[in-house]
Amino acid sequence: GDSSMAIFGAPIGLTPAETARRALLAALSIRTRITEFNVRRVEAKLEPLIIGIGINKGEVITGKVGSEDRFEYTVIGDTVNVAARVQSLTDQFTDSNILITEGTYNAFDERERLLLADHGAVALKGKTKLVRVYGVMGLRSANIQVEDVLHRNLLESV
Repeated sequence: GDSSMAIFGAPIGLTPAETARRALLAALSIRTRITEFNVRRVEAKLEPLIIGIGINKGEVITGKVGSEDRFEYTVIGDTVNVAARVQSLTDQFTDSNILITEGTYNAFDERERLLLADHGAVALKGKTKLVRVYGVMGLRSANIQVEDVLHRNLLESV
């Protein structure tokens, strides 16, 4: 399938907490919008789109890659590879289509707001060290699980 990569914290540096917050909020927003889109697809008798999001935090090399005629700004490094491997686990852990690593979890400064499923330490393709992974269900907001409720209500209507 196709994939996209989003970068938070480059080229303008952000704190680890801000990077994690922006990445998680973007992922939750994407999930909500895709779910809304899928409601319309199903109503039109089309197959829903299935997505998976993997978020990892860490050091990367950033910069322009390519030639003068054609280049892109990108990031490379083990952090990127781990994020891609975590994303591929979304087929395995079906309770949430957003998975984060322990590093992302630890960087998020409002961990008490996260609604998570702890999947424990998992093996990733090409890695010898296990990586702890969490499924993100949503965020608590004013003691109401807004993102989670919205996501489940939309899914039930599909």
